[in-house]
Amino acid sequence: MPKTLLCVFLLVALAATSLFALDNVCSMKIEPPKILAGQEGKILVTFTIPEGYHQSYEQGINDFFFIEPQALKGIQYKSSTYPSGKKDENGIIAYYQSVTVTRAFKVASTLTPGKYQLKVNTGWQYCLETGSCLMPDEKLLAATLEVIPTTEKKAISNVTSIESSDTLTSMPVSENTAQVPNNQASAKPLPGGKINLLKFLFMGLIGGLILNVMPCVLPVLSIKAMSIVKQSHEDKKQIMEHSFIYVLGIMVSFLILAILVIILKRLGSEVGWGFQFQNPNFVIVLNAFIFLFALSLFDVFIISLPGMSYITTQSSRRGLIGSFMGGVFAVVLATPCTAPFLGAALGFAFSQPAYIILPMFLSIGVGLALPFIIIGFYPKSIKVFPKPGEWMNIFKEIMGFLLLATVVWLLDVLFNQVGGENLIRYIIFLLLIGFAAWLYGRFSRPEHPQHWQWIFFILSILIIIFSATILLKFKPYDLTTTTQNQTEEWQPFSAEKVDQVKSTGKPVFIDFTATWCMTCKVNERTVLYTPEIRKAFKEKKVSLFRADYTNGDKVIADWLKRYKRAGVPLYILYLPGNKEPIVLPEMLTKTIVLEALKKIE
Repeated sequence: MPKTLLCVFLLVALAATSLFALDNVCSMKIEPPKILAGQEGKILVTFTIPEGYHQSYEQGINDFFFIEPQALKGIQYKSSTYPSGKKDENGIIAYYQSVTVTRAFKVASTLTPGKYQLKVNTGWQYCLETGSCLMPDEKLLAATLEVIPTTEKKAISNVTSIESSDTLTSMPVSENTAQVPNNQASAKPLPGGKINLLKFLFMGLIGGLILNVMPCVLPVLSIKAMSIVKQSHEDKKQIMEHSFIYVLGIMVSFLILAILVIILKRLGSEVGWGFQFQNPNFVIVLNAFIFLFALSLFDVFIISLPGMSYITTQSSRRGLIGSFMGGVFAVVLATPCTAPFLGAALGFAFSQPAYIILPMFLSIGVGLALPFIIIGFYPKSIKVFPKPGEWMNIFKEIMGFLLLATVVWLLDVLFNQVGGENLIRYIIFLLLIGFAAWLYGRFSRPEHPQHWQWIFFILSILIIIFSATILLKFKPYDLTTTTQNQTEEWQPFSAEKVDQVKSTGKPVFIDFTATWCMTCKVNERTVLYTPEIRKAFKEKKVSLFRADYTNGDKVIADWLKRYKRAGVPLYILYLPGNKEPIVLPEMLTKTIVLEALKKIE
């Protein structure tokens, strides 16, 4: 089994080495390179666009496509000039293959002759026709401008017609010195290269590790750890096998999830972290499995085929399938959750092409699996747990109640997707599932004759099938009537209304959330909806908007992408007069929100 894990690590390493093949190129030159004091010149930055991609530009909006010279005394810059290109019905221009952006400047007549280095921050974001985009990238370029004395005027009378071969091309400057242009002051620079990629891989690893203690994953992790504690006085080889099979379940699940995301992105779909929870059918099936899992923790039933008890007890490899499915289940429950570091890592991953999405997802998987990787390689580490005893049965039942709490949470999600009438039908379906599980658990035990075991096993399956056939035929529902009621304080999100409120000079706070997002719910109940924060919002006269992503929304998806998030939560605060907002972290505290509100004058 260690060999399997080694193969997974090699896959991650191999994928990571392929990430640097795409080299986004931009170059800069100055025309003319020699100029008299008091005359005008121009900076030309040429962006080379990879095959199959394009660069978009909307007039007046240059967040992800710009050239911004750094201030230099004696040089006055004019606005950037973008060339004409292919324009769509919305007035957005698309450039292909290459595009040159120009920035005119004037040299002050009082500027001392000599050589000056002009530094320019450049930014771009290349996209496929399907709509998926590479991560926004930035680079600091520099070129030398020579200001000559007026005594040399005759010698350079033809200076404005200097051939391009005589111009000075760009000199890339160390990324550590790159600065964000003034109109991007609140956005963090995102330099490309190996250091940047490794940073996000590491963030994915740490974020995946933190997922283990999130409410979504903790029950599954705890139950699996407890089962290994049971084996701690048995064969150490079994401990290693079960640990690595659990790890394999996690890694295979993340691999499948990454492939699914890649396929959907290529088909032009808007996908993000937890996107499957926007599908009510997925929630219906998942909640039924979680409900059954919870019942099994209360010993309502034990999964085993009739007549197979002897083979099961005699097999030295018993439960390996359960360990694998435990890893799969952990991933499924982890997807509606986010954690520190994970949001930024996922935001990076979902905006990238396939060869970057894959290793990013696998790095998160390695983080999620890390505790069991350690146990697998070092079985003695299991000694940190108490010795097996009655506490394990109590702990198991507590985890069962946590899973039932997850069932209730997903019922809330389903209510916002299918409506109250259909939800009642689904609750009746869960009741019948519970009855079928009890029937199976009560009469399929080894002490009963084998033919009775088979009869009640088949009867339990038939109850589930027929109840699903009848009860899961939901009536048509109107999404507008099932979304959560908006309070007086929180208005439904509208990009137009946000712009309207901002134009009046009022501060704006937007909560991008979803009913299936556990992190969102925790933040709302412990921070955003508390009397202290509500009072602070009111005192600062902040307009509050809730952007509900429960059932998916293209406008909200575009906003999430704009702020480099793969999914909810996202919290942004617009200060009066500021174009770019303050982006708050995924995990909120009252202190974080109050400190942000203090910046409102």
